Amino acid sequence: MKIAITGSRGMLGTDLMRLFEREHEVLGLDLHNCDILDAAQLQSVIAPFAPNVIIHAAAYTNVDKAESDRDSAFALNETGTKHVAEAAKVCQAKLVYISTDYVFDGTKGTPYSEDDAPSPLGAYGWSKWRGEEQIRTVFADDPTAFLIVRIAWLYGKRGKNFVETILNLAQQQDTLRVVNDQFGSPTYTQDVARALQALIQCHGSGVVHATNSGQCTWHEFAETILQFAGITGVTVLPISSAELNRPAPRPAFSVLQHERFTQLTGQQLRHWKDGLRAYFEERSV
Repeated sequence: MKIAITGSRGMLGTDLMRLFEREHEVLGLDLHNCDILDAAQLQSVIAPFAPNVIIHAAAYTNVDKAESDRDSAFALNETGTKHVAEAAKVCQAKLVYISTDYVFDGTKGTPYSEDDAPSPLGAYGWSKWRGEEQIRTVFADDPTAFLIVRIAWLYGKRGKNFVETILNLAQQQDTLRVVNDQFGSPTYTQDVARALQALIQCHGSGVVHATNSGQCTWHEFAETILQFAGITGVTVLPISSAELNRPAPRPAFSVLQHERFTQLTGQQLRHWKDGLRAYFEERSV
């Protein structure tokens, strides 16, 4: 199988490349060789490769900056996604789009299913939702030709992430302040990569949620990070989102259901604590 991966040098893209290169012919696409905002260039790079699958992992992901840089966020997450979808349609490749829990407003109070109506709070969430809508429009005549995979609270070995932020802060401060009123599911990039592999193998389509199982607050996540790292003498104080006062609003409860993933693949995503343990075992490899 031939697989093209956008955002191939990003935190998730790097793990996708490493996993799929073991068994498939893979083309990595990132700013060094392709700008997805340039539709003609994108087509010229993808067409000769003739992929069977395109995994679209490239994205504008700075949630707070998106509030003051909406044009860039929507350009990459909506217009860029449209270009990738159109390129996939031309070469008759299955499109796999990485979306986010931020398409939901977090007011439901129970885990979101794929059938729940999105209602984003901020520019980032809206831009990713618009990306989803562009894909549905491009493939309106064949809804089996795309797969939208929503993930959340992502961390991995090759990018800026919450785990490394907490570890770095713990070396500098003996008291950390972390929000305790946002609930989600921390998710390891390697688990997402394996989930995508399973979904592609079973020819999954439509919308599927794929995060590690279980839920916690950022505060509990931070405490668990320090525990697993063996760091003592650092206090993690719970604070509210209002006290943190970030530019972008965040969903208070964005836990995602995984039933559709299990139905399609026969697999279950491991608990977020097990994923975090694996991260610590593998982060220096």
